[in-house]
Amino acid sequence: MGDGRSARLGVLLVGSTIMLVVDAADRAAESQAQLDQAHDEAAARILPHTPGAMVAFLTERIAWPTPNAVADACFVFAPAAQRQLADALHGPDCPAAIRALAARSPTRPTT
Repeated sequence: MGDGRSARLGVLLVGSTIMLVVDAADRAAESQAQLDQAHDEAAARILPHTPGAMVAFLTERIAWPTPNAVADACFVFAPAAQRQLADALHGPDCPAAIRALAARSPTRPTT
């Protein structure tokens, strides 16, 4: 009989651990969703509001990739889009991708 209790206790402990892991993953996903939403709302308030203005904004920051300009350019993109840009340019992250685009620019625009 002692073995039966031990087995049930083991099953309960494993089940509880699985529930804790699933709960932690759910909380992490919820937290990321909240961060993504906050990013999108901040970007909507700060960034250019027309397609043409957005192109000019990004072109300027890519052409002159100072640390602040690179950060501004990456801010335009949601986290998932930053990752896609980095992947498309075979870089480790968005700042590296922006610098890679700058290196491909044959000339800088005039202002």
